[in-house]
Amino acid sequence: MFRWNYTDPSNPEAPDYFLYTGLTAKMTLMVFFILLSLHTLMVALVKLCTSEEFRSRDCSSFQKIIHVICNINIPSPFRDWDVGNFSVEEHKRRHWRTEREMGCLFIVNTVFSLALLGPLWFTGQ
Repeated sequence: MFRWNYTDPSNPEAPDYFLYTGLTAKMTLMVFFILLSLHTLMVALVKLCTSEEFRSRDCSSFQKIIHVICNINIPSPFRDWDVGNFSVEEHKRRHWRTEREMGCLFIVNTVFSLALLGPLWFTGQ
């Protein structure tokens, strides 16, 4: 839709951001950063709850932070289930834990991706 105001053709006025997002430009940016922060926190919590390797002190905090930031866009396990020399039963347990970790990450990423589509849905209405 074309919403520019041409009452003065030499000085057209752009439409207000509120028409497109339901919020002012400042509030839209604030909501985006709040959602991004919550998303990062939720990914870190999922990793802490589902990954023994992530909870361990084998890796530096910097590596864990980088892993969380990377998982905001593309979920991946902290350590895959088949890394290491373990028994069959231990591999099965690690496989199940990795599947649980990935399933939880997919749910978190889907929820936050849908939340970030809010302004687009608002514009479509």
